[in-house]
Amino acid sequence: FTLCMNLSLCHGRPSLAALAFLVSWVQQAWAGETLARQLLPVSAWRKNSRRKITEGDAHCFERSALSGDADALLCEVGAEISRSFPRRLRRKELFESYEVADLVQKHFSSSAQSVVELCAGCGLLAIFLALLDARRSICCIDLKRRPIADNLLSAMSKRWPRLENQIRYEFGDLREHAELPEGSLVVSCHACGMLSDEVIAMASGRNKHSLFLVPCCYMKQANGSTAKTRHPGLVKKFFWDRYPWLQEGLVNRNGRDAIDDSRVQQLRSSGYQVSVAYIDPAITPENRA
Repeated sequence: FTLCMNLSLCHGRPSLAALAFLVSWVQQAWAGETLARQLLPVSAWRKNSRRKITEGDAHCFERSALSGDADALLCEVGAEISRSFPRRLRRKELFESYEVADLVQKHFSSSAQSVVELCAGCGLLAIFLALLDARRSICCIDLKRRPIADNLLSAMSKRWPRLENQIRYEFGDLREHAELPEGSLVVSCHACGMLSDEVIAMASGRNKHSLFLVPCCYMKQANGSTAKTRHPGLVKKFFWDRYPWLQEGLVNRNGRDAIDDSRVQQLRSSGYQVSVAYIDPAITPENRA
């Protein structure tokens, strides 16, 4: 309370903005738990936090949107998750999904309206991509149906009804999936280990697709003719011969940079123009796109 009163005093008089902040803070405290971050603008939050978005965060997102402290769409989605889907999604997922979608928008805003998100997880990235461009039709593909993805899409569709028409899901092992729709943009954020190589193989196959990939979980140990992935749902092994750019695991022994360099060379040799970008490292160290 003392902190809020100090913030509200300007030349001996309370400013209207600061008083509004104080009233909002008191309302949150009266309604229930007030967390330390809820006294801060959204831009000052720890973006890599694995703590969940809660009911009281909505006011923070609204204030930051009005003040210009954080992007309006990020805040609008954050506020809606706080109200309609509280205590289910980590703050890291919100910031990460928004940053990746923003980069996709900057690089591919005028290209394919058909988007395929591989290893889609909870589907928050697809939601941001759909909200950034109403023309987009997005197919989310993952190994198995996740209740959190269905529930999140249902909750967000109450605020943005068009999402139910823009986003659909398919399930199964990527390596057994049929050809991707011609002309689609392939997007994947943090496909674990060699799943990132599978994303490259699928995108750069017979019908080449534009690709936006944020890899993670670099496997550094070769193991004979096969390789295991950290992805818990995959039972079948990965075979090195499907990913020749990894040279049967020899590249992996040299670490992350060598793996990514090999991936870039493979794409360029397949006719791609490749550029590298980064999301905020405060969100994750696996921030290379």
